Amino acid sequence: MTRAYPQNLRTSYSLAVSFVSIFVVVISFVIGGYDLLKMIRPEFTLSSALREKYKTNESYTEFGTFKKNFPEERITYERLANYEKLLRMERQNARQRLVKVGFALLIVVIINGVFVFSSPRKRE
Repeated sequence: MTRAYPQNLRTSYSLAVSFVSIFVVVISFVIGGYDLLKMIRPEFTLSSALREKYKTNESYTEFGTFKKNFPEERITYERLANYEKLLRMERQNARQRLVKVGFALLIVVIINGVFVFSSPRKRE
């Protein structure tokens, strides 16, 4: 009877570790996949409001009345330069979050490795 309790506890612990591990791996792959998409096509993952703001010179200068006095070429140059900067920031944010996802996966691997190598082996 005393032998059954630790075995049930071990089984419950292994099921909990397995469930959490699978959950973390699935969520990590979803977030990581989205971040890969952000790195490859950042213009696709930008919010609609930001994309619309940088679409035309009129929408870019809509709220900045001081910019309306600038020549059209300067507004276009500034708009495109700021749009490229925004895309670089989107890529950088994706890289940073991919590192976080990698750390989460590494922790799951370590926890599972400790669990697998510390569990007693049954002889058949």
